[in-house]
Amino acid sequence: MAEVPPFKIEEVPAELVFEIEHTFKASAEQLFRAFTEKDLLVQWFGPEGWCVPAESAEVDPRVGGVWKFTMVNNDDPSMTSPSNAVFATLEPNKLIEGIETMPAADGEEPGYLYMRIEFKEEGDKTHLKITQGPLPTEYHEPGAQGWTASFNKLQALVSEI
Repeated sequence: MAEVPPFKIEEVPAELVFEIEHTFKASAEQLFRAFTEKDLLVQWFGPEGWCVPAESAEVDPRVGGVWKFTMVNNDDPSMTSPSNAVFATLEPNKLIEGIETMPAADGEEPGYLYMRIEFKEEGDKTHLKITQGPLPTEYHEPGAQGWTASFNKLQALVSEI
């Protein structure tokens, strides 16, 4: 189990906070499982044209447990985007908070990227809200495009589980 640094998304300057929301035809339980079960996560995570090879993923859904994987570009496997986070908060079917350690520049302390995923069941649908930060504003639009493409794959998956 990894040491969990304090979760401080509330301390991130507003302009560096990215949020996206989406409503799924799925239960909160189905969506929560898709984020916290390795075999499900690797099936949907990442925008179109990217995949998460199962051998790159490790998910230990408990506070301090790892949540890591590498997205790989389907056309150019040398293009990768690794994520190495720990779970800071887990409230089944309600809330996930994760903290990703960002590499440090020479002589500097590592930084952190915080992510909060909130699940709110509304009848036969679930409203999902994702908050990330600090994320420079130039990454907000690409982030929205990537999450939206991932949500399309996620909706297809949760319709089957």
